[in-house]
Amino acid sequence: MKTIKSYIANLPKGVKWIVGINIFVYLIFLITNNLIKVKLHNYFGAYPTYSDNFNPLQIVSSMFVHKLDISHLFGNMLVFLIFAPFIEVLLLFTCIYT
Repeated sequence: MKTIKSYIANLPKGVKWIVGINIFVYLIFLITNNLIKVKLHNYFGAYPTYSDNFNPLQIVSSMFVHKLDISHLFGNMLVFLIFAPFIEVLLLFTCIYT
């Protein structure tokens, strides 16, 4: 348990922010879906570019909002927490030294 706490404490700030934003957005979508009966994931999910429902915002939002399921969110965030620090280091190294 101590190693998990130290791993999370040493995560880059950007990774922590993205995880926090994902959880916050998930909660908003869950609340609007259950209390207000508005399915926001229908508006922010992915539609083909030729569809009448397509919105350019969906290119980014569909990466985060594509299924309203807690186990799906948990799996995505777990994989993100494992790989994001390495990718961030790689991109930062590439941006600075190229």
